[in-house]
Amino acid sequence: MSPRLLLFTLLSTPAFALGVTPARLQPGPTLSLPWAEHGRLSQVTGRAPIGWSQEAYVIPQRPGKNLVRYFDYHWRDHDYLDDDGSAGLRLYFYDREYPVARIAGGLIRESWRYLSDRFQYKPSFKVPYILYNTYREFLETNVFAVQEGVLGVTSPQDLRMSLPYAGEREFFKLVSTHEMTHQFHIQKVAERAASAGMESPIGQFPLWFIEGLAEYYAHNQQMDSETE
Repeated sequence: MSPRLLLFTLLSTPAFALGVTPARLQPGPTLSLPWAEHGRLSQVTGRAPIGWSQEAYVIPQRPGKNLVRYFDYHWRDHDYLDDDGSAGLRLYFYDREYPVARIAGGLIRESWRYLSDRFQYKPSFKVPYILYNTYREFLETNVFAVQEGVLGVTSPQDLRMSLPYAGEREFFKLVSTHEMTHQFHIQKVAERAASAGMESPIGQFPLWFIEGLAEYYAHNQQMDSETE
C-alpha cells in the first residue's frame, strides 16, 4: 500500500476504531412511514463522484443465479435521517411490506446514528436504501445482479444499497449495519479525497480491509471468531 493510500486509509477510518468501549445499539421504536413516489425504481440512483469504484460490495460473495419474478412491486419511498445535517436516506419499500418497513426503518435509524457517531461523519449524498420483504423477493431484484447466498449489496458507484428483512430483527440489524458501514466509508473517503483534489481511492483498498471494517462495526466493535 502506497504512503498516500495509507494516509487516506487512516483518515477515512473511524476515530473510534481502536481501543474504545463500543456504543450499544439499543432497541428502538418502529418508524412512522408517510410515503411519496419519486419515479420508477429502475431510475433509483445516488450521485456518485467521478472516480468511485465500480464494484458492488456484497455479503457474502458466492456463485448462484437469480430466481424468476413472481409479482409486480408497487414501490413507495420515504425520506428521513436528514435532521442531523446529513443528506439522509430514502427508504424504498412496496405496499405489501409496509408493516415490515416500519420495523426496518427504526432499525436503520439506530444504525445510522451509531455509525454517524463512530465515524464522526454525516453523509452528504442521499442514500437510496431498497428494502425487500423476504429473501426470495430480494433475489428477484433487477436493481442488482443478486446471486443466491448474497445477504445484502452496496454499490460504491451510485450509492444504492439493498437487502431483505427476512423476518429476523437482530439478523437484519447486523446485515444492515454492515452494509451501512460501507456507505459511511465510501462517502467519507470520497470527500477526503475531493478536498485534496484527488479521485477517491476506495477501489484500491484491499477487500479484507473494507469487509473487515464493515464486520467490525456490524458486530458492535466486538472482536471474536467471526470478526477476527
